[in-house]
Amino acid sequence: MCLMCQALDSNQPFDVHTDTALTDGGVQTSLTAASQPVYSLDQIADYLTEGFWLGRGQQPRSFDVQAGGTITVNITGLDALGKATALQALDAWSTVTGLTFTQSSNAMISFDDTQSGAYNSSITSGTTILSSSVNVHTSWQAYGDYYLQTFIHEIGHALGLGHAGNYNGSADFGTQAHFANDSWQMTVMSYFSNNENPNVLASFAYLATAQLADILAIQNLYGTPANVQTGNTIYGDNTNLSQHGMGLDNGKAVAIFDSAGTDTIDLSSRTSNQRIDLYAERFSDINGKTGNLAIARGTVIENAFTGSGSDHITGNAADNMLMAGAGDDTLLGEGGNDTLVGGDGADTLTGGTGGDVFVYTAASEAGDTITDFSLAQGDRIDISALFAAIGYAGTNPISDCKVWLSAATGGAWLMVNAVAMAFLAGVSASADLATMLDVESVPVGPDPDAYDTRITLTNSFVLTWTEAASIIRDTNGGIDTLDLSAVTYGNKIDLNGGITGMLGSKKITIEPGTEIENLLLGTGRDTGIGNDLDNRIEGGAGDDKLYGNAGADTLNGGDGKDSLYGGDGSDTITGDAGMDKIYGGSGDDSIEGGADNDKIYGEDGDDHIDGGDGRDTLYGGSGNDSLDAGTGDDKLYGHAGDDSLTGGAGRDSLYGDVGDDVLDGGADDDKLYGGDGNDTLTGGDGKDSIKADKGDDLANAGAGDDKVYGGDGDDDLSGGTGNDTLYGDNGDDLLDGGAGNDKLYGKNDEDTMFGGEGLDYIKGDKGDDYADGGAGNDKIYGDNGNDTLLGGDGDDYIKGGNDSDAMDGGSGIDKLYGDAGNDLIDGGAGNDIIDGGAGNDVIAGGPGADTIKGGSGTDTFVFNAVSDAGDLLYDFSLRYGEKIQVSGLLSGGTVADALSEGLFWLEAEGRNAWLVFDDNGTEVDLALIRNLAATTELTTDWLI
Repeated sequence: MCLMCQALDSNQPFDVHTDTALTDGGVQTSLTAASQPVYSLDQIADYLTEGFWLGRGQQPRSFDVQAGGTITVNITGLDALGKATALQALDAWSTVTGLTFTQSSNAMISFDDTQSGAYNSSITSGTTILSSSVNVHTSWQAYGDYYLQTFIHEIGHALGLGHAGNYNGSADFGTQAHFANDSWQMTVMSYFSNNENPNVLASFAYLATAQLADILAIQNLYGTPANVQTGNTIYGDNTNLSQHGMGLDNGKAVAIFDSAGTDTIDLSSRTSNQRIDLYAERFSDINGKTGNLAIARGTVIENAFTGSGSDHITGNAADNMLMAGAGDDTLLGEGGNDTLVGGDGADTLTGGTGGDVFVYTAASEAGDTITDFSLAQGDRIDISALFAAIGYAGTNPISDCKVWLSAATGGAWLMVNAVAMAFLAGVSASADLATMLDVESVPVGPDPDAYDTRITLTNSFVLTWTEAASIIRDTNGGIDTLDLSAVTYGNKIDLNGGITGMLGSKKITIEPGTEIENLLLGTGRDTGIGNDLDNRIEGGAGDDKLYGNAGADTLNGGDGKDSLYGGDGSDTITGDAGMDKIYGGSGDDSIEGGADNDKIYGEDGDDHIDGGDGRDTLYGGSGNDSLDAGTGDDKLYGHAGDDSLTGGAGRDSLYGDVGDDVLDGGADDDKLYGGDGNDTLTGGDGKDSIKADKGDDLANAGAGDDKVYGGDGDDDLSGGTGNDTLYGDNGDDLLDGGAGNDKLYGKNDEDTMFGGEGLDYIKGDKGDDYADGGAGNDKIYGDNGNDTLLGGDGDDYIKGGNDSDAMDGGSGIDKLYGDAGNDLIDGGAGNDIIDGGAGNDVIAGGPGADTIKGGSGTDTFVFNAVSDAGDLLYDFSLRYGEKIQVSGLLSGGTVADALSEGLFWLEAEGRNAWLVFDDNGTEVDLALIRNLAATTELTTDWLI
């Protein structure tokens, strides 16, 4: 059990902060140069899941539950406010993991408030949490919002997160912070508020949610969920969520994780100056505070609305709607086709890349500056609502002189009803005003009427276009192609006969019975749907959706953010450039993500998936799948089946799951999880973490300072080069540290361990273990069981522990301690120090001048060759029946014969006596026997 946050004074928070830590000290106005390193988000997350535990000599841990799974809880030990707060805190973790917390009397996490202080204790088996207990005393309720933050913190421990530094109970930033940005702003697991960390430019605020590093860390443990906030979610005013804090209330710090949908941050009722940044992993300033809102990795928020302050809104790569109220605002659309509404005040609007629309609804919104308006890029200005507001009912505002462009230095003013609405930087007064105001013309493409009524393509394909029916028919069969690659507007084409699609604004239907195999789409946002044939569908540029359906289809998304669905059959799917989502469907599919950050789901069948460049997430699904991540920091999930997962370059995470899987991390710092089955795991170059999990696994960490966990089963673990740490856990494991200064822990059952070259640390733990330190100055501990421990070359330290152990120091100046049990100890070559400990031990010093202590029990000291001479027997006792075995020195005859021939005698040295041997005219001082009189009779009772 691990007692966390063990401050037992009920009048202090879990980290024994002083009162200044619990009051709003405002915002840091300047930063102090950091003496510690600034950690990346991934580094902080890794410390929360692994670094904290390993720094305390413990194993990382988590419940054996995947994203979207269920964890049972029992909150009956809390009072009414405690129950409500615990449920709010559990909700905060559920919304970033997809885990469901279900109340049960036989719970995995139990809550209590009877003990002083706030802490968590967990019972673990290896790296698996069996149960956790959270205690938050009722005195914490006096701290207001900090009461909720404490629950979120302790549940973080219950789920497997450690602190952000090697502290517990209390901490001082100046002496105990591991990294410069250790603060509440990054992680709820930190002990340091934003006021206590001089390096953080952020206001004091209590946390209503897990923060950026917590979200990444918990998803590293349980997976990234796809089932969280999948609808069109509103954060802030009129939020449609019940989760505490999602109204973005004053005084709270919040991090948002959202799986899908068109989402909005709405602060339109607020009067403070807001700074909203929609990019993930960045901080925003809301409600008059600094750095108190963040968007988690993988989350896309499309829209942001602000109120009457002078606000600053930055969009992202999505198609954003950015809308400010009164005040002199700054709006930056960034990538995507954005809609920008500055509202009242002199606003500065920058659309960024993509075809953007700038909207004006009232004359009071005049005086703006649009910095990058570009007709060529597809930008437009929407003043339709403004015309309605001023009462214009005509049909041609340009000829009616209601709108015109007026030349000015560096650009032109857009004049509406004689009001200067917006200055267009870099735009000529002679620009095409009609196109500028035609928001329906985005993007521009040929009218379908421009096609010939009858077009004959290769393969005798006949296309008949009629105004009434808009029907495509093929009378000759063959391999047919519908080529729309030159079309620039969005199309929806269904190759199944009788289903109506859209070609721009025109309806298009493929006649029933007509079989078209291939579809080539253009540069718009297209949807292509295959039929039961072996289709080839190409999306071209634009954000496309392609569906192969039945048949062995070939899908290529082309540039853009595409969604591709293979359907039934063995399909070939390529995402190409852009952040794509690909679903293989049933069948043995071949899938390639292409450039950018893709998500690929193999689903049913034996699939081959290549992520390509970018930070990809690959899911094999059922079947024996082959997953190759390519370059980038990727995540690979094999799921069911005997899968092959290859990380390639980048910091990858590989999860084998069920089946006999083969995992190869490749270059850089990787994480490998074997899951159930007899897995083969290779770390490759870099600082890798390998968890073999259940089954008889084979793991080779490769180059780098690696950590390897065997889990259940008879595992074969190799550290390779580098300073590695290996944990055998349950089963009869084989651990080989390889070159480097390694740490080997056999854990349960009968393990075999080889330290290899370097200064190694080996601990057998339970079971009858075999350990060989190899070259280097090693430390070897047998612990429980009848162990065999070999030091090898170097000056080694060996301790047998309980039970009857066999130890051999090998060459070098070794220290050997038998501890409890009847041990067999051989010092080997070198001047060794030997202590047999409790039990009836047999001790041979070996070549060299050894210092030997038998310890309690009746011990036997062995000399096998004259090279063993020169030892000090520290506690030899005739009274307790101890013996010295010298028979190995004799070339023939018995010890009794040797005594009668005078080959052995004692010579006094003070109160001690030397046992001397001479069988060839050369005297050999075998051993100096402490506290033995030289007059002691030599008999076969003790010389054997």
